[in-house]
Order: sequence, then C-alpha cells, then structure tokens
Amino acid sequence: MDASAMPKILYIDDNKSLTKLFFCLGEEYHFQALISNSLTEGLEIAIKEKPDVILIDIHMCDGTGLQYTAKLKTLKETAHIPVIGCSVTYFED
Repeated sequence: MDASAMPKILYIDDNKSLTKLFFCLGEEYHFQALISNSLTEGLEIAIKEKPDVILIDIHMCDGTGLQYTAKLKTLKETAHIPVIGCSVTYFED
C-alpha cells in the first residue's frame, strides 16, 4: 500500500518497548506509525506530519498527556486532530 494513502497515527509514549510494538502493528495493519518518546518531540511531529489521530500516554516523564492535549487544542495546526489518552501498567514477577 502506498504510504501516502495509509492513515497516520502518532503514538507518544516514553516506554520504548511499547512504541516499538506500535511500529510493528503499523506494518501489520497498514497504517503509518509516527513515534515519539517525549511530549516536546510529539508536538513537533504533530505540527509537521498532521496525523489523522494521536494516541498519548497519560503519564510521561516530561509531563502528562492531559497537559499535552490541552496544548494541542490551542494550536490551529493541531486543534482538529482527535487525541486518545491511554496508559499501560504492568507488573513483573
């Protein structure tokens, strides 16, 4: 499938294992996975790439997904992009 025809999904999470998994899912399910491990970089990518949707971790090292979403909604370049907050908690034995 042509990359320009695939939906763009920006995933922002500071867990590199999860972002790697998301990238693999993009290849499997034919969407362009845009990845960021920080809120600052995620904002830059969102403005430049204009993804169709943004998935964001709620708890990040450099802030919260809620703060980031509020920032996105104030910018004309990104205000229209749907944002979905998500969080993963796991315990290792």
